[in-house]
Amino acid sequence: MSAVRGRWSGWASALAGGAWLLAQAIADRWTWSQWIYWIPGWTAAAGAALAITVLRRRASSGIARTAGISIAWAVVAVGGIRFLREDVGWRPSAVPEGGAVAVTHWNARWPGRAALQAGRELARSLGDVSVISSPGSMLRGAVAAEWVPDGFVRRDLGIFGIVSRWPVTAARILGSAGLGVHGTIWLGWFEVSLPSGDCLAIMAIDLPSDPLLARGEIAIALRELLASCPPPGPADVLVGDLNCTPGSVVCAELPRELDAPPPWKSSGWLGTYPAAMPLLRIDTMRVGGRWRWHRYSTVAVSASPHRLQGGWIVPRGSPD
Repeated sequence: MSAVRGRWSGWASALAGGAWLLAQAIADRWTWSQWIYWIPGWTAAAGAALAITVLRRRASSGIARTAGISIAWAVVAVGGIRFLREDVGWRPSAVPEGGAVAVTHWNARWPGRAALQAGRELARSLGDVSVISSPGSMLRGAVAAEWVPDGFVRRDLGIFGIVSRWPVTAARILGSAGLGVHGTIWLGWFEVSLPSGDCLAIMAIDLPSDPLLARGEIAIALRELLASCPPPGPADVLVGDLNCTPGSVVCAELPRELDAPPPWKSSGWLGTYPAAMPLLRIDTMRVGGRWRWHRYSTVAVSASPHRLQGGWIVPRGSPD
């Protein structure tokens, strides 16, 4: 590699790595930063490791080489940490030992004529309580009768639906906020009466997917909607398709008492979209209040480009 090409390679590596690190600091507040922020940590780390190898072997010594390699090492470190915290679970198995409540969430993505097929596939992974985003006709009439298990109850709110082993005592839309051509923010609310006599309160959320809309704008709109349409009480569980990755400015607007599943309680690959190669973790499940995490994992359901989220939760204070 010539000296000129070596210098350009060093500065190019420094610029690319610096842009990714800057995006990690400011997150997806603006359109330009969110495109960089969405690059998965493991992808950035792999690219940086390759850059280090090339620069060490081919670039001559100098400021450009030193800068490129130094920033690339920083990307490897930050990307590796992000990968271990957000993209992969540390537990070898997601199977609970018993006594936990199984909650699932899946974005069926308006299955249309494939509603029955979607329902039959979902039936294989139903939890005790299952929330469905964009269910279409999955929960209606003859279609629902074909796949919803006997003894389970269902409620259909249009943008959200629920299938539960136990009585659903409340199901309603809390509110919505239109963002013009970019889509609509939706908030839903469910309450399930558990055999113990407790009530499991679930908030469902669906956010616009338009990649040209800055997530900072969505965060502001979500904050205003939550203020104008507050839930009737504290939620125990929050589920939904956020269309943003962990660490997003949108996540800061969600109820602070609810926690995403930590990696030491999770198993397998945690990305949820696209299902065939889930590079992005854009669906969320959060738990808090009287409940805490026991296990979490994701499952491929071929009827939708979103993977299903499966969580097992237990009352706070119970043994793990």
